[in-house]
Amino acid sequence: MKQLYILTLFVLILISCKSPSDKEHYVIQKSEKILSFQLNRDVKMPYYVFPFEEKGCQYLSFQNSIQSEILIYEMYSGKLIKQMRIETEGSNAVIGGFSGYFIQSMNQIFVPSLYVNTIWVMDTTAVIKQKIDYSKTKTGQLLTPFIPNDKSQMAFINDSINIPLGLNMMLKEKVVENSFVSAVIDTVNKNVVALPMKFPQLMTDKDLHTVASSGCDYSRCYDGKDFIYSFHYDEFLYKANSNHHKVDKIIGKSKYIDHVDLFRSNDSDFRKMLKAQCEHATYGNILYDKYRNVYYRFVYPSVNVDDFKGDYINLIRSGGKNFSIIILDKNLTIIGETLFPDYTYNSKLAFVLKDGLYISLNHIQNPNYSDDVLSFQRFELKEK
Repeated sequence: MKQLYILTLFVLILISCKSPSDKEHYVIQKSEKILSFQLNRDVKMPYYVFPFEEKGCQYLSFQNSIQSEILIYEMYSGKLIKQMRIETEGSNAVIGGFSGYFIQSMNQIFVPSLYVNTIWVMDTTAVIKQKIDYSKTKTGQLLTPFIPNDKSQMAFINDSINIPLGLNMMLKEKVVENSFVSAVIDTVNKNVVALPMKFPQLMTDKDLHTVASSGCDYSRCYDGKDFIYSFHYDEFLYKANSNHHKVDKIIGKSKYIDHVDLFRSNDSDFRKMLKAQCEHATYGNILYDKYRNVYYRFVYPSVNVDDFKGDYINLIRSGGKNFSIIILDKNLTIIGETLFPDYTYNSKLAFVLKDGLYISLNHIQNPNYSDDVLSFQRFELKEK
């Protein structure tokens, strides 16, 4: 009996001494498959892409900011099938500017205004069919416009639309502590409700109107049940149920970042400030892979970019020097992390399909970079 007790104790000690890396059973591995999309001369390289599916067909779309257009391509053929012009003036206009959208189907394209609390609903002819106002909640609280992008998209739950929110500057000195991260629009009774989850206190009101105002930046994904929030200057993830009444705080720390701090700078030299921003460690977007029931959290470790001689703004838009991706299972337990090579992939342009994770090759320093072709390499989730 004593021997059995000693053996059991020894096994428990071994288990407790296992390092975090012992739990990392998965890696993201490059395949040879590449998807390519030809861009016309009047089309600007996108800042983010939006894939969607309809009737079993996969499509890739993105915004051409030069012409206020949405371009839609067939995913696997790379064929351009639709180039919709969004009017910003006249009787069929998206008032207040166009920057971001959500495609539910070819007949339901949701285009929020940049400066007005209205969502315009249209089809691929770009003719406006409906306007959805979300200027204030049913309790009378005023909301500010949101911009859907690669970080945070709208989510449709039954007859409601869940929209992401930024800091509500109308709250003045209480803006950081009282701003909600999300609201729900009931499309039947037209009511708008701000959900109870608020921003974590990663910044103060003194950071507003400085480069540190990015302390409110976050990405979120919806897995069909819960919302997962990844704040860029927080190693924790936040798992919120659909009504955001229950929020769990879960560690999602990268092994490549010891500690993440809010980026602050008083440098009067704009180029030096941008360089410091490129070198600063931060977290990025989070994607849900419904085909493999895992999450991908993008990570930007601290780096040195003395070897970069170009425009730092272009480097930021390309996703920086390098990045890693944390792989998390359905319980948000880290099961792997893969580091990607320097100056090769544009992590700002990534999406998930049934056959894998696709990341753009359009990094400004990639020797094969071209303004004329938008290309993505397929990566597979592999067990070690």
